[in-house]
Amino acid sequence: MAQQRYEAVRAVIADGETVTQVAARFGVSLEPARSRRYHVASE
Repeated sequence: MAQQRYEAVRAVIADGETVTQVAARFGVSLEPARSRRYHVASE
């Protein structure tokens, strides 16, 4: 995970890609982790 994060940040800073482009390429969400809703399946 840390390597993926590093590569994403590098792509934005060094390669001039937008955050949206990098997020799409890495298959990640731009939504902050604290805002995500987690659903637990009922048994």
